[in-house]
Amino acid sequence: MIWFTSNTSDLPERLSKVLIDGWFADMKADNIKYIIFKDVVLKYTIGNAVEKEAALSECRRRGIPDNESSYHLG
Repeated sequence: MIWFTSNTSDLPERLSKVLIDGWFADMKADNIKYIIFKDVVLKYTIGNAVEKEAALSECRRRGIPDNESSYHLG
């Protein structure tokens, strides 16, 4: 796990271009949660159950177990 801060507004998109296949990152900016895969950026507004479930569904589709994605999408 790596913790950092950044003021780069397009960081999720930049990170998605360089992530290794099979890895993912999660981050938060203001009230938006980002889950980043190679060439894919998922996001949802914190507190929006519909958007969060869509992100969880995509994580499941990618083979990430609920216990891992639930922790990260908390």
